[in-house]
Amino acid sequence: MKYNKIILLGFRYSGKSYISKLLAEKINWKFIDLDIEVQKEKTSMELTRNGKDWSAYREIETEVLKNLLAKDEKIVIAGGGGTAVAFDFPKDSGNKTYGDIQATILRQNKKLLKVFLLVKEEIIVERMLLDQKKPKQKSLRPTFNLMVELAIKENRFESFVEKTLKVYRDRKPKYQNIADIIMENNNNDDTDLLNKIVEYVEYI
Repeated sequence: MKYNKIILLGFRYSGKSYISKLLAEKINWKFIDLDIEVQKEKTSMELTRNGKDWSAYREIETEVLKNLLAKDEKIVIAGGGGTAVAFDFPKDSGNKTYGDIQATILRQNKKLLKVFLLVKEEIIVERMLLDQKKPKQKSLRPTFNLMVELAIKENRFESFVEKTLKVYRDRKPKYQNIADIIMENNNNDDTDLLNKIVEYVEYI
């Protein structure tokens, strides 16, 4: 087997954490959610100043990612929505974004399988609205869901959705460029999706 790490990449609401956990259970590997690892000491709201500045978050995310990939164990990693595609700039980085830096880290690791979960835009919006009805789900994305909640209350949800989808459109080519394989996750059968990833890992 060529790989000892798998990372699932994609936009928020693409199902990275859910599918990663199922995949880890199926192949008996360790499961790690990158967002949870980053927020062990401070929440995303604290690190980003309520979503206004993601630089500190990306800095920690980059270090956590390096450490995870250096571990001598088999791990399925659920990436964050901005992992390897974010447009935030670190200090004194020249013209390289955190996304560029993280993408290089992922590409250089030959034992890492990079999976992009592709989702239709309407599915993203559908899941975004469903999250608002589920307190437990809302707690998984506190910063973003606070922004969604405010947009709904202030009657500007449509413009908020358009801005969100624009970010997705901007990031999509980056996800596709990094990925070894691209899998659609539009409320389709989880079993079929998992089997295809496992087949790829075992075949290669």
